[in-house]
Amino acid sequence: MALLYLGILLALPVGFSLGLLGGGGSILAVPVFVYVLGIDPSLAIPASLLVVGLTSLVGSVPYWRQGNVDFSAALFFAIGSMVGSLAGAELGIRAPDIVQMILFGFVMLAASFFMLRGRPSAEGNIQAKPFWVLILIGALVGVLIGFVGVGGGFMYVPALIFLVGLETKRAVGTSLLIIGLNAAVAFSRYLFDENIRRGFLTENLGELPLWLGMLTFTLLTFAGLFAGTKLAKRTDPARLRRWFAIFLMVMAVLVLVQEMSGL
Repeated sequence: MALLYLGILLALPVGFSLGLLGGGGSILAVPVFVYVLGIDPSLAIPASLLVVGLTSLVGSVPYWRQGNVDFSAALFFAIGSMVGSLAGAELGIRAPDIVQMILFGFVMLAASFFMLRGRPSAEGNIQAKPFWVLILIGALVGVLIGFVGVGGGFMYVPALIFLVGLETKRAVGTSLLIIGLNAAVAFSRYLFDENIRRGFLTENLGELPLWLGMLTFTLLTFAGLFAGTKLAKRTDPARLRRWFAIFLMVMAVLVLVQEMSGL
């Protein structure tokens, strides 16, 4: 039971890093579910999509109220990314768990690389690309979201800055909205699979039903999200982003070693 409580409490840093850094935290959900809570990857990935989707949609609300959500950019990215996330979920249902987890490890490495690079300084001064480019990029990231259960903010935020020319805060707010929509679509597709749907209803986390454990995890993620958002107003997160990127890199190596040893 101690491990169960630890795993659920780890929702706080997941949400905290999302609020403080604008991304990265959701990528911790799958390792927590699989390696701490012992959830099978076939259920952990859709569970991660549930947490990521709800947290991102809630997190986009303060940005929207501040005028930092670009709905036109979100529309073009969402058109491609929701189709991509459906395709990714379809592949995820059919792929072996070990393939999903190995790809997840490489996605973590990519996330740490993007976070170490930091945010571009020439934001807001870039000529917007044609809408079909946005749809294509959205679709490619959407496939990853649906297949491995990550948020994709580490890819969407730079794409919105480099391809659309948005300022960082506006890119983060827009990215959260897109991620929420993508995760909702991909999660819905996973639920159409009878085995996954039954697993959510019948599997347990210790003495808790899986669905109740996920709900508790999500609520704690919200708490971390709001705390991180408030702290972000008073601190420069650049140093924290670098340390978090190094932590992600270490986690990625551990995941890859663990999964590849199973081959």
